[in-house]
Amino acid sequence: MKNLILKIGHWFFRYRDYTPIPLILLLIYVGNFNFIWFSIAIGLTIIGETIRVVAVAYIGGISRTRKGSVDELVTSGPFNCVRNPLYIGNFILSLGFSCLSGKWWFLIIFFIMFFVQYIPIVLWEEDLLIKKFGEEYLEYQKHVPRFLPKFNCKGSSTGKYNFKKAFKSEKSTLRTVIALFIIMSVKFFFWTEIITWIKNTLGN
Repeated sequence: MKNLILKIGHWFFRYRDYTPIPLILLLIYVGNFNFIWFSIAIGLTIIGETIRVVAVAYIGGISRTRKGSVDELVTSGPFNCVRNPLYIGNFILSLGFSCLSGKWWFLIIFFIMFFVQYIPIVLWEEDLLIKKFGEEYLEYQKHVPRFLPKFNCKGSSTGKYNFKKAFKSEKSTLRTVIALFIIMSVKFFFWTEIITWIKNTLGN
């Protein structure tokens, strides 16, 4: 059973950029404008992407790999407070996207899909890190929680980081964020006018 979960985690890790596509298409189809939900979506998206940028600044370009190969164990910055800050950022960012739907049932689908994907990914990564770093990672596991950040992070501001490279690495994510908000804004505010214009144009 463990081997199966690890294989599933590895598969999800390799294709994690593509697995959200069905949910995004569903979001575009069912999304309905609600001012409160739209405002929450903007706030959560900013928070989620900020967490991602800070985490990438410390962990570097390894966050974009598909093989999961790691040269050193990063335990500084946000990784001193929680073992998976990037995935926390992903969760908050994706939750922001889901709020654009304006529908509670969409959030339930998001929660299910997110944890079905990321729990196996995290378990696979942890198995990889234990094999790579052994006791060093096991000791890190003992003191740093997996998902719920601790707030007494001693030395969380220490370590190597590069925000210039982080922003460069996050370009594709930022483009996706902007593109999705543009698409949803067009649907919310201009879609009826566009359809009317097309009908009138074709009718003439």
